[in-house]
Amino acid sequence: MLSLLGLLTSAGTVTGAPVSNPIAPGSADPWVVCYQGQYYYTCTTARNITLWTAPRLSELGLGEGRVVFTTPEGTAYSHNLWAPELHQWGDRWYIYFAADDGQDRNHRMYVLGSEGSDPMGPYNFLGKISTQDDQWAIDGSVFEWQGERYFCWSGWDAPPRHGQRLYLARMTSPTTLAEPRVEISEPDLPWELYEYQVNEGAQVIVSGGTVHIFYSANPYWRVEYCLGRLTLRGADPLAEGAWEKAPWPVFWRANGVDGVGHGCFFTSPDGTETWVAYHGHHGERRGNWIPRDFRAQPIAFDANGYPVLGEPVASGKEIPPPSGELP
Repeated sequence: MLSLLGLLTSAGTVTGAPVSNPIAPGSADPWVVCYQGQYYYTCTTARNITLWTAPRLSELGLGEGRVVFTTPEGTAYSHNLWAPELHQWGDRWYIYFAADDGQDRNHRMYVLGSEGSDPMGPYNFLGKISTQDDQWAIDGSVFEWQGERYFCWSGWDAPPRHGQRLYLARMTSPTTLAEPRVEISEPDLPWELYEYQVNEGAQVIVSGGTVHIFYSANPYWRVEYCLGRLTLRGADPLAEGAWEKAPWPVFWRANGVDGVGHGCFFTSPDGTETWVAYHGHHGERRGNWIPRDFRAQPIAFDANGYPVLGEPVASGKEIPPPSGELP
């Protein structure tokens, strides 16, 4: 792990404050964007959508933040707001999130749109991301490949099959899917099958001439919560058999950090580094719930352009800040 950190920090200019994990205790499902030298952050609060911004990663997620959306009572999206993500589309920003009416079986994906070009908003509610089968859906994310944008999310199949699978559909606008969903992954390997069958939290890196989807396996409250990887083989993400699953986890508990998952990727302010943000466990499990912390560390790439995440950095260990941060 030391060699990985050394390799990455030598690529750019280190000027900011060191990073020490956890960055923001009590933060689950972290999402980080670095835009014009400033960091933007959101996470699951369950009751609203809150954004934070800071010039240094070490300060991100601290303080009160700005609430950009609070759900009205009595709607299909009034409760259990999960895993918001901030994406730029043209000169506007969009926040994708899951919510329900108080019953988990009714979780669906929704989207907010910014009124202008400021990532901090203000935002308006644009509606539901509708799929033709209208099944349970969470953890929606957007990526671009060969001039097209795609929406990837975790969902349920129609009964009687159970478990959370990953689905993909092409987008025609920030709020609209072009076609029925295509299943690209189901939990089918031994390390994905602790307690419940779960594939969720898909995030994308385009590198080495192809697309890599990193996803979380197992229930988040398990110490075995981890990241797997799908790699696109061919040009069409929606083609049958297009995705190859790594046979083993690519990011697993280590160095006293358990339950590592729901990662996202962001670049350093000068664009020379790629970092992963993720959450790990914090405190004791109570039933099917455990508190989580926002953590981050740099990643590397192998000779084929495949992302290499290494191991979770131990709590309290200082990491050089992302390259190009202001002092």
